[in-house]
Amino acid sequence: MKINLFVKSGTAIPADGPAREQFGKFPVGEIIQVEYKPPSTTGSQAMLATWMVWMTQTAVWMTAQGMRIDLTTADGVKFGEMPIDQKHAHAYFTGKWLGSDSQGKRLSWKRSSEGVGETIADTGQRHHALSMHDHFCTERGIAITIPVCSEYRDLMKRMDS
Repeated sequence: MKINLFVKSGTAIPADGPAREQFGKFPVGEIIQVEYKPPSTTGSQAMLATWMVWMTQTAVWMTAQGMRIDLTTADGVKFGEMPIDQKHAHAYFTGKWLGSDSQGKRLSWKRSSEGVGETIADTGQRHHALSMHDHFCTERGIAITIPVCSEYRDLMKRMDS
């Protein structure tokens, strides 16, 4: 028998309807065996797609606020500036919201471990980054698109239940 558990505030609770039905069938005081499987690190194309749309929308807002990227020579002399684009927003907010693993390697949105010096973020880490950016945008009135049928919205619903 397989039961999906969701860990919330240090307490494991059944993650879905079938798990709740099975979980309720265990007699009080009975010992059950649980197998832990680490989160998938293959990456999620759906969450990455949502993230990249948000980075475009955030970059547009940042540029409208007058934010720019300074262009400098190798010795630090400024010679111009350019508007913030999706690539700049992605690099900045990935560092801000995903951060680094316990060995100091930058967490990445990549789908495979082809990059040197980076660790692929798991689903929970990606959800955290999306959630933090959602809050960031809400606080500033930045309009971002949250697809109705999306992995992010599904995880939000599971967290709230």
